[in-house]
Amino acid sequence: MLLEAWTQTQQHLITWVQRQNRPLLVNKVGSGSNHLTRCKVLCVPVVRDSGRVIGALAFYKLPTMPDFLARHVFLARHIGRQAASLVEAQST
Repeated sequence: MLLEAWTQTQQHLITWVQRQNRPLLVNKVGSGSNHLTRCKVLCVPVVRDSGRVIGALAFYKLPTMPDFLARHVFLARHIGRQAASLVEAQST
């Protein structure tokens, strides 16, 4: 189920972080359309030292699971910075 959500949203999330360069948090799961998988999403950009967004980290939860909290956003952003550091180290 959550793999389907990733497949349906991956391009939209990458576009979001490239344009906005900030986290996206969706805890409210609407009834929505029948063709989209319902889930909660936390997405953060992976940003190089130059400020260029090079990727995104996305976390998904089932609608019945607890909401993402501010601490989850904080931790996800930290993981994103760590991932960016690893990419920087690999490309030098």
